[in-house]
Amino acid sequence: MATAPLRLVQDESNQKDLLIFYPIFGSQTSTSSQEALLREFLGLALGVFRVGKLVEETFNKNEARDLELYLLDEEAPPGDRLVAAYSLRTCHPLAMRAEWTLAWLRRGLHLADFIYVGHRYWRIVLRPVPGSFRASLVVPAIFLVLGVGASLLAAGLLVKRQQLLAVLKESHQELEKQVSERTRSLAEANAALRESESHLRTILEHVQTGIIIIEADSKKIVEINPAALEMLGAAREEVLEQICHQHICPAEPGKCPVTDLEQRVDNAERVVLRADGSQLPVIKTVVPVTLEGRLHLLESFVDISAQKQAEEKLRAAKEAAEAARQELAEVNDQLEAAIAQANQLAVQAAAANAAKSEFLARMSHEIRTPMNSIIGFSELLGGTPLNPEQSAFLKTIHQSAEVLLALINDILDFSKIEAGQLTMEEVDFDPELIAYEVCDMTLARLRDKPVELLCRIDDQLPARVRGDPGRFRQVLMNLLSNAAKFTEQGEVELSLAVETEEAEQIKLHVSVRDTGIGIAADKLELIFEAFQQADGFTTRTYGGTGLGLSICRQLARLMGGQVWAESQEGKGSHFHFTAWLGKSDQPAPERRPPVSLAGKKVLLVDDNRTHLEILRHILTGAGMRVVCLTQGEEAAATVRQAFQSGDPFHLGILDIRMPGLDGYAVARSLRCLPPEIPRLPLLAYSSSTDQNHSRFREAGFDGFLMKPVRRTELLQMAARLLQNEQALPADAASGELLTRQTVREELKQGVRLLLVEDNPVNRKLAFIMLQKGGYQVDVAQNGQEAVEKYSADPQGYDLIFMDVQMPVMDGLTATRVLRARGFWEVPIIAMTANAMREDRERCLQAGMDDYIPKPVKREKVFAVIQKWLMNREERRWTGKPPPESWASDEVSF
Repeated sequence: MATAPLRLVQDESNQKDLLIFYPIFGSQTSTSSQEALLREFLGLALGVFRVGKLVEETFNKNEARDLELYLLDEEAPPGDRLVAAYSLRTCHPLAMRAEWTLAWLRRGLHLADFIYVGHRYWRIVLRPVPGSFRASLVVPAIFLVLGVGASLLAAGLLVKRQQLLAVLKESHQELEKQVSERTRSLAEANAALRESESHLRTILEHVQTGIIIIEADSKKIVEINPAALEMLGAAREEVLEQICHQHICPAEPGKCPVTDLEQRVDNAERVVLRADGSQLPVIKTVVPVTLEGRLHLLESFVDISAQKQAEEKLRAAKEAAEAARQELAEVNDQLEAAIAQANQLAVQAAAANAAKSEFLARMSHEIRTPMNSIIGFSELLGGTPLNPEQSAFLKTIHQSAEVLLALINDILDFSKIEAGQLTMEEVDFDPELIAYEVCDMTLARLRDKPVELLCRIDDQLPARVRGDPGRFRQVLMNLLSNAAKFTEQGEVELSLAVETEEAEQIKLHVSVRDTGIGIAADKLELIFEAFQQADGFTTRTYGGTGLGLSICRQLARLMGGQVWAESQEGKGSHFHFTAWLGKSDQPAPERRPPVSLAGKKVLLVDDNRTHLEILRHILTGAGMRVVCLTQGEEAAATVRQAFQSGDPFHLGILDIRMPGLDGYAVARSLRCLPPEIPRLPLLAYSSSTDQNHSRFREAGFDGFLMKPVRRTELLQMAARLLQNEQALPADAASGELLTRQTVREELKQGVRLLLVEDNPVNRKLAFIMLQKGGYQVDVAQNGQEAVEKYSADPQGYDLIFMDVQMPVMDGLTATRVLRARGFWEVPIIAMTANAMREDRERCLQAGMDDYIPKPVKREKVFAVIQKWLMNREERRWTGKPPPESWASDEVSF
């Protein structure tokens, strides 16, 4: 359908045209149901019907002359019916004149007709141009022209109508397509808009910053998020549409920074007026934004009440600090005076500490010198014929001297630890060697007790580590001595294993287990305190200073480890000691067992399963085949059965102390086997210090070793026994009994020692001790004489025992002179009453190889000779380098 004539805004002709609307449906349905049409209705297609164009295209300028065409809308009000007027001469519209009314159009000559276009009725009027013809001629012509024009106009309108309908049909289809695409685009845009609005709403609801949107003109709040409502303490409906100054940043009218003062952004500290009347300090930011074409203010603010409280506290603290400063200023003079006094006292304390150290060192030296004679000569006296009463007196003297020496050592170490002056050495040493040395020194404490001493060494233990061997030995000696002291029967086991290994260091775990009296659970920590033992009865019964375990714990901490105990009263104790030690830079020596042992079959007989397992592990590692028995009664039958099966034994190792058949009885039973069974070499081993060699030979043993048996000694002895047995006939007995001392005694005869000592008593003591040990001894009374004697005959001495404090030339100077002359091969051992750690370090720095503090004990001296001379054969066999220097100061607890 068409609208009433109207002027288009953008039409420059300023003429009225028609707008024609065509309905568009979703399908080509032919139903006439109004409901169906409404369901399928999609919209209206809009077209413009231009009257002027129709006239121009319908009439030719040459076809009609001096005629005017008037178009009237019959459905419009009477005053608005005239739509347009055109000159047919020019086909251009005529300017509308006021006299053109319906009454004027009906006057005179004219032709009128009706047409139906766009569901509307139109009147077309043709009139001659006034005064263009004479009346007599004009009338027929007008009617002729009007008739022809009306016909042509009707025909043109009909043709144009058909053309427009075709165009409108195409437009209808194109509009349907555009509407469909536009509808889909609008749907997608609406979905994106809804999603964006949802995201924005989510952000506003969850952001912890208060946000308010204010209409700039009215200053009303139009939106607010939950964080802002929480700060205001009000409900949403109580805030919306309210003036912003009622809730936030009260301000004077006309002073709004953004709307009134034209600031782009307002950052300021303000307050929020809460619903309960309180004020909340905030930091507020206001920026102008345009929403829906209108200016709004976006305000965001954060709560700064905590900062305000902190500022208040800081202000109060500053005030308090100022008051304190004034008070301190008043006390400062007193403090300076106290500091001056403290410095003076510190100087006095340092002097007193130095005097204390000097006193301890001097007293240690002065006490050790006579103690050396007491202990040394008591040991020598013990080797002479004495009646029982004299032996008891001598034993008491020796034990009292040992206790006194232990007390001196404990007090020296404890005082140095308390003063923080105890330093740890960093040298390479063999922990396995130290473990066996400690076991050897502990055997004397178990001489009269039915106690087995065991030593278990981890296969992963390195041949050398880096640390303080003296302090490591001291802790081991302390723990093992305690175990031996408090164990009356059963066994004492020392285990040395690797707990943790890192790139540059290794953590060793030492455990000492015993079957002694045990410790109550509530006393396990008390025993590690200074001057403390489990109870007073223990101190009276077993003796001791109560410093040993305290010193052990301090030493363990200096080595990066710890000492602790596990125990049950009456069932023994288990002490643990850990220490971090550095890895040695020198390559680890290879432990090579004798090739002759590989594949050999050995019989082990021992009732102690722990020791049996230790020996089995050592022999199996050497490639030997091991059969273990815990009862001696089974030994003879086992050997006979092995011979009959064609796989005889090559060696037998028997424990001496066993229930039932002891080692002697087992050896005799094996020697009574039928003669067709080859003679089996037998090795006896025992923890008893009663070494009756004749009894061993009578029972048929070929060799003897003391428990605990070192790996190298056991394998070396096994190799010697197998070698000797091959050289003897089957029915012959071997010659002399092989012991640890057999090889050493052979070497002793060729060893010559140089003893350098100025004190005549100590010189005599050491001379007798060494001579009775089977060594050749030469004597020098001072360092100068020692340098001259050794320089004159370097090949005549294998080792030098050097005192330190001597007239003419002291021992340190004499050692430096010998080393300066190139005599580096001969071991020089310091023998001195200066027992402080720094004394030992000075000896080693001067070029000495080892250090024995006085009083000198026979077993220490022989152990040093064994270490530096006798063990050369063992090191040659095992591939081990000479051990580093170690501290030999034994500590008894």
